[in-house]
Amino acid sequence: MKTQVISIEPTSTTLGFNVVVLIGKEQHEFTLNVETATIADHQIQGIRGDEYFLNLFRFNQNLGVEIYKLVSQMREGNSLSFPLEIGEFYAEELELASK
Repeated sequence: MKTQVISIEPTSTTLGFNVVVLIGKEQHEFTLNVETATIADHQIQGIRGDEYFLNLFRFNQNLGVEIYKLVSQMREGNSLSFPLEIGEFYAEELELASK
C-alpha cells in the first residue's frame, strides 16, 4: 500500500513532533521526540518514536527511517510540501504489526 506522510507538526514541547501518515486509506498518528545524549563529552541528538510508531514500523524499518529523516529536516527548519510519498507498506507487514 502506498504510504504518505500527511503532516509533521511541532508539539507543545520544543522537542516533539506529531506525525500523520496515510497507509493505503488508513490514517495513523504518532509522536516523535528529539532526545539528547552525551557521549565522550559531546552532545548527540537522535529522534525516537512513541510505542505506536515503533510497533507499526518494526516490520518495515525503511519507512520508519524515512519518517525520521523528514522529522529531522523539519527540526532543522526546512520547509516540506505535504503529502510526501515515502514508499510501500505491504499488507503482510501491517497485519504483523497489528498483532
